[in-house]
Amino acid sequence: MQRSLRHLPPAILMASILGFTGCATLSGPTLEDWESQELKVVRVVLDGARVPVPTDKPITLTVGPDGKVAGRSTVNRYFGAFSRSDNGAIVWTGAMGATRMAGSPEAMKTESDYFQALGKTSEIRVGRDLLIFQSPDQENIVELKRN
Repeated sequence: MQRSLRHLPPAILMASILGFTGCATLSGPTLEDWESQELKVVRVVLDGARVPVPTDKPITLTVGPDGKVAGRSTVNRYFGAFSRSDNGAIVWTGAMGATRMAGSPEAMKTESDYFQALGKTSEIRVGRDLLIFQSPDQENIVELKRN
């Protein structure tokens, strides 16, 4: 005799549904979900110290499908690239290139700290709401969200 799902006790029905969902192939966000979008830097940590991120002139970053990055910092536009190893680690391929405009000493320091922190990262954590570049010890972090 067959029974429909509506005749199952609620606890068994929920367990069945959760068990089935757990077996399904569910994938979380990937780096590709963040590519080609201008992202806003919301937190920078350099060598364990938080760097103030301006809110009036946001720092941005766009990740291209080929590992190229570009954006606006506190003063200059910049570009660079990284490659990914088989284990998912990232390796920055050279220093960031940037325009050569001058700004206030505070803005130039923030920009320098941002470039240093980003260059010291070797991991990317991909979430639904945040994309995070970080060093393994989490002493250097650049956290981004969709703009």
